[in-house]
Amino acid sequence: MGFRSERITDRFSAVFRHVPVFVLIMAQTLLVSGMEEVFSFQHITNENGLPSSYVKSITQDPEGFIWLATRIAVSRFDGYEFREFPFYDGERLVTDVYCNRLFMFNDSLLVARSNNGRYYYFDTDRECFRAYSLLNEARISGNVQPSGQEYWILNDRSIYCLDAATSRQRTLREKYRTLKLQDNLEFLDLVVQDEYLVALTSTHSICWVDLDKGDCMKFDLPGSLDRMQPTLYRVDGRRHIWFGEETRGLYRLDISTGRFTRYSKDLSGPNYIPHNMIHCITEDRQERLWIGTEDGLAICNPEEKSFSVCQFNPNNPNGLNSNPIYDAFCDMDGNVWLGTFFGGVNLWISEKSFFRTWTSGFGRWQLGGNVVSCFTEDRDGNLWIGFEDMGLNMLDMKTGEVTRYTSGK
Repeated sequence: MGFRSERITDRFSAVFRHVPVFVLIMAQTLLVSGMEEVFSFQHITNENGLPSSYVKSITQDPEGFIWLATRIAVSRFDGYEFREFPFYDGERLVTDVYCNRLFMFNDSLLVARSNNGRYYYFDTDRECFRAYSLLNEARISGNVQPSGQEYWILNDRSIYCLDAATSRQRTLREKYRTLKLQDNLEFLDLVVQDEYLVALTSTHSICWVDLDKGDCMKFDLPGSLDRMQPTLYRVDGRRHIWFGEETRGLYRLDISTGRFTRYSKDLSGPNYIPHNMIHCITEDRQERLWIGTEDGLAICNPEEKSFSVCQFNPNNPNGLNSNPIYDAFCDMDGNVWLGTFFGGVNLWISEKSFFRTWTSGFGRWQLGGNVVSCFTEDRDGNLWIGFEDMGLNMLDMKTGEVTRYTSGK
């Protein structure tokens, strides 16, 4: 029977049942009243058996196992324990491989890319990684993007389509002869999402290709990015292209209007993000974008067109435990996995937030006592909590912070 990631939820729920809980608040009440959602994370580190707390890439196989590329090994997580598998460069030659990317091809083949650009696939029968001759013989110098039964490859400033079944390789122009592309056009970056291919060109523009229809659109980049080479990250569910440049920040291109929107640590209000260096973007089931930066996480709500920012706070044990987020992955159950720089994995469980918990202690997010006798709510939405022997606490439902009032004040 295949593993499903709900078992991770079960495992951590079992752990936290032993922690005394003194106040339970329905998260749905917070959402109905229009308050900002507070994101809580479970932390999976080397203390839980993860080979290294520096996690570079995360993916999930069809059986539901979570695969993680750490600084020292590739590991499979079944919700209870981690397991590592050998890499073979030849039939019997075991080799040390350090990987920086994991992805699924055609929803069936797990592929790993090493730090030196060599590719391996996971042999499910023998439970080991083997050299992937199809990609290695292509001598790839740039990006590789899986799409159905094919790979799209950026090589020597050209885009190729590699058919995995026949090993036939064709250029983008050869596969789509009706595309109206400039002669001798060079490509600098590539991303494929579902049926869409997006490429950054040497003429300071972005090409959008509908792979099903064979249509193409071109958008000139903003003048502020002149002489800069951005990085393409994702096409979201609303057909927005997200790309960034480490000094200018993050950009969103709406292909229906051709309009660019910039987000940066140097801007304020809804255009603020915690850092201009973007490492990764994933999309969850609510069409929110989880954007990993060098200094924390920005979560974009497409309805409100604003960001929630999560950063490490030593006083918040349920928050991020590391600010640099190197990979973000949404699994088949809607949970979001964040690979961090020496913080291991920070896991947001999508179904977990029916309850929020506050325990007693001395921190700003902890209650002053154990025995609760009464509640009430004021006009500002703060929750007032009376204790048998520890006075009165005010719980700010927007921030989760607690203010204590006792007879000594």
